[in-house]
Amino acid sequence: MKKIILVVYSLTLLSAVFFGTNALAVDNSQEALDQLNAAAGASGANIAGSGPTDPRIMAANIIKMALGVLGIIFVVIIVYAGFLWMTAAGEEEKTGKAKKLITNGVIGLIIILSAYAITSFVISNLVGATTGSSEFGGSNFPAPPLTE
Repeated sequence: MKKIILVVYSLTLLSAVFFGTNALAVDNSQEALDQLNAAAGASGANIAGSGPTDPRIMAANIIKMALGVLGIIFVVIIVYAGFLWMTAAGEEEKTGKAKKLITNGVIGLIIILSAYAITSFVISNLVGATTGSSEFGGSNFPAPPLTE
């Protein structure tokens, strides 16, 4: 009998949650949109800046974020290796493993940092060259006219 009461109570509660919120949302949707428009202003939330983002810049940002995540992973490896070394208590096997991890972590960090620098340099110069903007590292001078 207790199970039946529990099931009926649960179904009543779930139906109130699913069916009751839809009715409330329909009544207040225009008011909520008005409040959001008033808060965001005419330009919207302005999350992406002044307009749509150039796909080249978006790809560069994705690459930079991926390299940043890889850099964090290598820093975590180095911290873990330092923890292993500190807790090794003189055991040669653990200290050797920690030294190897630190070496590999430092090599990985060097590779990631150089890849980040190269990517940043190449993307900024490509975007600067194609848009003529000095904002991304391009030239301030316009492209020379084509002559026949």
